[in-house]
Amino acid sequence: MARHWAGAGPQRNPADADSLVTALQAFGADEAEIARWTEPERTARVDEATEVLAVNEPAVRLFFALTTQWRRDAMGAVTGMDYAAIAPTARLMGIEVEPGVFDGLRDMELEALSVFRERLDA
Repeated sequence: MARHWAGAGPQRNPADADSLVTALQAFGADEAEIARWTEPERTARVDEATEVLAVNEPAVRLFFALTTQWRRDAMGAVTGMDYAAIAPTARLMGIEVEPGVFDGLRDMELEALSVFRERLDA
């Protein structure tokens, strides 16, 4: 999700396509119907929605609330989130920043940073 937010686009999991084909076959879909549902344009639309597990929801909400709180170096490259903004933002949102929430936030930050770096290297 953080990679998508940072501009990498939706990630595609080949296992998702396999499970879709399996489900369509189980319901008796013919090959033409399966092909229609697995064409790239259709799967791109399906990938736009992302399910967030309840345990990750506070970190995801906090990440999106902090999207303007990124630090940059002298050349303008993003170096990471401004950690000083985390606690007050979380408090205003009623989110308790326990270790799991902070770990989730850092995981999302690292994914976004990897996309920013990939874009610089391209």
